[in-house]
Order: sequence, then C-alpha cells, then structure tokens
Amino acid sequence: MPNAKRAQSMLSTTGLGKAPARGRATRPWQRGGKPVGVRQAALDRKAAELSLKYFRRGSALPRRTSHLASADASPRPFAVKADVMYERACLQILWDGNALSIFGGRGYTWPVSSGGVESDFLPPAMGSPKSVTSAPLANAPVVVGLALLKSASRPIDLLLFLDSRSRRLGAVHVRGFSEAAISDVARKAGVELSVYELPARFGRSGRSRQAAVTAMFPRSVLYR
Repeated sequence: MPNAKRAQSMLSTTGLGKAPARGRATRPWQRGGKPVGVRQAALDRKAAELSLKYFRRGSALPRRTSHLASADASPRPFAVKADVMYERACLQILWDGNALSIFGGRGYTWPVSSGGVESDFLPPAMGSPKSVTSAPLANAPVVVGLALLKSASRPIDLLLFLDSRSRRLGAVHVRGFSEAAISDVARKAGVELSVYELPARFGRSGRSRQAAVTAMFPRSVLYR
C-alpha cells in the first residue's frame, strides 16, 4: 500500500466519518438536503439511544482518569510527533499559535477556544445517559476540548476534537503518541483535555467500541 494511503488509514476511524472527497468546493454543513439542525438532531437522538443501551446504571461505565483544564494559549508554535511509526506514516499534531492541525496523509485544521466543554454536555461517564434533546449547533467547527480514549487492550488509542456541546468535530488514531505528549499540545493550545478509560467490554469488537464513542460524543454535522 502506498505511503499516502497508509497515512490516510491512520487518520480515519471506521464508522466515525470519512474525509471529504478531493475537489469538493463546499463544507459538509453547506451542502443541500435536510436543514443542518434536522440532521444534527438525528445524530443527537442516535447518540442518546446508544447511551441508554450501553451505559445503564449498574453496568461497567467509562471513567475519566485525568483532566487538564483549559488555560491561556501560548502564542508560540508547538508540535508533537508520534514516538514510533504506525503503518509507515508519522503523525504530527501542531499548534501554530492560532489553530490545531493534524498531519499524516490528508490533514485538517481547527480554530480553538479556551472555553471548554459546557458542563451540561459532559459525556455520560458517571451513569447519566445523554438526554434525547438536541442542543443548538455552533456556527463554526471550533475546538474547545480534547478527549483521549484508552482501554486495557488499547492504552492510547483515539483522540477526539470536541466542540462546546461535547460533539466530536474530528477523530484521529494516536497509537504512536504518549499521553504526556497529548497533554503538552493541549496545554500549549489552551484547550481542556480529558482522558477516559473504556470498560474491557468495549475493546472486544470495533462495532461496540464505535457505539461507545458515539454514545459519549455525538458526531457533529460539522465533522471533518
């Protein structure tokens, strides 16, 4: 497999969304079809249904193992690279003083804000499934927080880029990174970082893991 394709496979998470085709002039939220609010409401309902299914009281729940609060961002550029090569592609996360970018195959860039995820929209990691009500959509895909997922079988696996309503704007595999490296780039960018450990039952199949991610962090229609 050519290096470019291997790098792209690193940036894609099965079931969590695909990168837009080359040459497409409009963003996903600018295209025709159902209104954006209607599409987002459907995504939020799906997350709520999965939350009720997978995060029942009394069952093993995801737990937040660490949290780094948002702070003032550094105006200086800062980058971290994977410690090891993954499928012959070296992924890099860059803070350029204004935005966060990921590199490796086709990269993406998000503006950031230090506001953090609103408390009413934290993931249901404490036994409180998500409400079926859909919150209004932000006007632009601004990242205010990062969520790092791990489990017993996959110590450092997936990094999610979140908006203020805990919806995921993007996701990237970070198996070549250390938790300390992710913390460093979050600190420089001034965004909060939460680390979640998934119960072992979510590591048995890709489908259940995907469902857990969707239940905790609904996909935004602004997803890249």
